[in-house]
Amino acid sequence: MHEFDSLQNSPGQIIAQVKISERHHGVDASLLSLKWGIGLEKAKATLKNITQLNIRSALLPLTRRYRTDLLSHRLRRLNTRFDTDTMFSKIGTSLRGNTCAQIFTDDNGAVFVYPMRSKSETGTQLLNLIKQVGIPNEMHRDGAPEMSGNSYFNKLCREHRIRSTFTEPHSPWQNKCENTIGVLSKKVKARRARRRIPKCVWDFHIIWEAQIYSRTVHNNHTTPLEALTGDTVDISEWTEFEFYDLVVYWDDRENEAGQSIGRWLGPSHHIGSALWYYILTEKATVLSRTSVQHKTKEEFETIEMKECVTAYHEALNRNIDAVLEYTNEKDGDDFVNDDVALPIGYQEEEGDYFGLPGVPGIDEMINSENAKTESDSCDKYVGVDVILPNSARGEEEDKFRR
Repeated sequence: MHEFDSLQNSPGQIIAQVKISERHHGVDASLLSLKWGIGLEKAKATLKNITQLNIRSALLPLTRRYRTDLLSHRLRRLNTRFDTDTMFSKIGTSLRGNTCAQIFTDDNGAVFVYPMRSKSETGTQLLNLIKQVGIPNEMHRDGAPEMSGNSYFNKLCREHRIRSTFTEPHSPWQNKCENTIGVLSKKVKARRARRRIPKCVWDFHIIWEAQIYSRTVHNNHTTPLEALTGDTVDISEWTEFEFYDLVVYWDDRENEAGQSIGRWLGPSHHIGSALWYYILTEKATVLSRTSVQHKTKEEFETIEMKECVTAYHEALNRNIDAVLEYTNEKDGDDFVNDDVALPIGYQEEEGDYFGLPGVPGIDEMINSENAKTESDSCDKYVGVDVILPNSARGEEEDKFRR
C-alpha cells in the first residue's frame, strides 16, 4: 500500500511524498508512473519488458550494511536461450594444456568457446561467459555431473536466475551445440589441412573460427553477435590477418632491429589494450604483442628473410617435437562430445563415436575424378521434378504421376 501526502517546506512551496506500509517499494504501474514522471500506459508497457531481479527485500530496520555482492546488477541481461555442451579434443593436449572446451551457442548462431584443462572447469567458463557476454534467461544442457546437482555450474545458474532446461536421455540432437561442434570441427580441420597448422594450437584455432562465425551474416540481415547484444560489431581485429599467418612482431624496445618472426594465433582480448594479438614464437611459446605486421612479398623474397623463415620453422619443429603433427582433411573427427550416451546394443570400438551425422559436402555428392565424370554427375539432376504434396488434391496428382 502507498499513500500520497504533501509537506510544507517553505511558504508557498509544497513537496509531494509517498507513504508506504512496507519497508521497500513494490513496483506497480501507478507508482512507476509517479516516480519516473511518465504516463500510466507507458509505465505498464515498461514493466512488461524489464526485469527486477535485484530488489531489496529486508523487513527489519537497518542494523548493519547491506551485502554488496549483487554482481548480476552490473551485468548485461540477454533475452535469449543458450545451449551448452562440453567438446573433447581427439587430437591431443594443446600447448596451454587444454584437453576440452565448453561451447555456448544461441538461436541465431553466436558461438563462444572456452578451452579447459578438464571438464571440471565447466562452472568457471560459465562465469566467464556471464562476465564477458551477459546473463542468458535460459540454459539448455544435458545431464552431465559437472552441470547438475550441487555443481558450481548449477550454483551460478541459481544465483543469476538462469532457468535450466535439459535434453532427454539418448537425444543429443536436442542440444544445438551438437551441430555447432560439427560445424566448427569441419572448419578447423579444413583450414588446418590447407595451412598446415600444428594440432597443438587447436584451442586458439577453434576460438578464432567461433569468433569469425559469430561475426558473419548467415540467414538474417545482421551478424549473430549483433542479434544477440544489439551492438554493431567491429571486426578490425579479424581483418588484418588469417589464422596462422606468418608475421613479424616487435619484441625488443632497446634494439632497433628487434623484430622477430612468428605465427598469428588470433586477438588477445584479455592482455593489453586494443589490437593485441597472440603470437607463436620459435620456442613454441605464446606471446601477446600489438606491434605486428605482414612482410611484403618482395621482403620475403630476400635471401636474409628466407633464411630467417627457415630457421624459425626448424626451431619450432624442434621445440614442439612430436606434438607438431599435421592433419589431413579426410581424417576422423577432431572434436567430439563424449558425454553423449550410446544407444542400447551399440558395441563401441576403438576410434568410434556415436553422434549426429555430418552434412554431406559437394565432394561427397559429385564425382570429380575428371571433367566428363563430374559433368555426368551433375547432369543427372537436371530437369528432375520434385513433387511436394500439400493437399488431398496434390496426393491424387502424385498417384496419377506414379
